[in-house]
Amino acid sequence: MRPDPEKTPRRAFLSKAVTLVATAAAALAGTGMKHAPARLSKAALHYQATPVDGKACTNCAQFISGPRAAAGTCRVGTGAISPHSYCVAYSQSWGKG
Repeated sequence: MRPDPEKTPRRAFLSKAVTLVATAAAALAGTGMKHAPARLSKAALHYQATPVDGKACTNCAQFISGPRAAAGTCRVGTGAISPHSYCVAYSQSWGKG
């Protein structure tokens, strides 16, 4: 005959602790990104070579600078991006400009 887990506090505590840890680990593992998000084409973002109202890629939170002020990349769009261009994904980066 098996002992009743409710009558053995240590065993019940350990069982609940293991369940809690396993549940937390499963929840945290589910939050990680398994694949990079899809990036949009320049056409889909209405990319243009000139800034709009002072808004340029160089001041955008999505822009990743290239070497020595050359074309960079974008977290949202595909391809080489000029720091002096603009698209509808523009988001002011308060640390940049």
